[in-house]
Amino acid sequence: MTLSFHVTPNVISSETIISLLEHYHLFDSLLREMIIDQAIAPIELTANDLESCHTEAEGRSLKLQTFKRQRWQSQVRSRFLERSAQLHQVIYSMIRVPEVELADELYFRIQNHEQSFADLAHYSHGTESNTWGLVGPVELGSYSPEFASILAASPPGELIPPLGLDDLFVIVRVEKHIPAQLNDSTCNRLLDELFEHWMIGEIDQWHYSHSPSTHHQALEEWLQNNEERSLLRQPTGAIAL
Repeated sequence: MTLSFHVTPNVISSETIISLLEHYHLFDSLLREMIIDQAIAPIELTANDLESCHTEAEGRSLKLQTFKRQRWQSQVRSRFLERSAQLHQVIYSMIRVPEVELADELYFRIQNHEQSFADLAHYSHGTESNTWGLVGPVELGSYSPEFASILAASPPGELIPPLGLDDLFVIVRVEKHIPAQLNDSTCNRLLDELFEHWMIGEIDQWHYSHSPSTHHQALEEWLQNNEERSLLRQPTGAIAL
């Protein structure tokens, strides 16, 4: 059976939809939602959960969060230990200039307490010139390993001599280290990371085991399953999950 969709004034077949999705690089986005639907299908929400969900989308999101916790909660601590160095945050002062001579001059002015970072920040070729040279807090994982290691190893208050970075010469002083903490926010973030890693593998495996000629069949099955779920929704207005 071939499903078709009416888009006035045209009728578009599922095969055409698949071609359009692939043409606009959207098929993997659809595939992601299909994989999520399959993963969360066995999950049942409590009555309290259902009361807190005002739309089907909210219920689906809650089921997805439940799936993540059930699947990867036991791996969060080990993941945190692996990622803690990258999640570590720093606040630091920085001035970036294109000439090494100017960088040396500004460095010695600060080192000799002639002027402060804030006094000289207007020389910087970066957004920090608008914040008196202050940057952060920023996670070390957002920087190159070389620059991150310099920041991580520098004690607060130590002025780092000019170093070359992206065609500029940089003067840096770490103001504060903020160690990573395994709080609720970090836990949810790590669960999301583990989920995304799993999702990439699932999508790759799906493409490996399905030829392009079977894509339209997979779409039809998914649409039919969604239609069946819609027919099973409760008439009282409660969300069918």
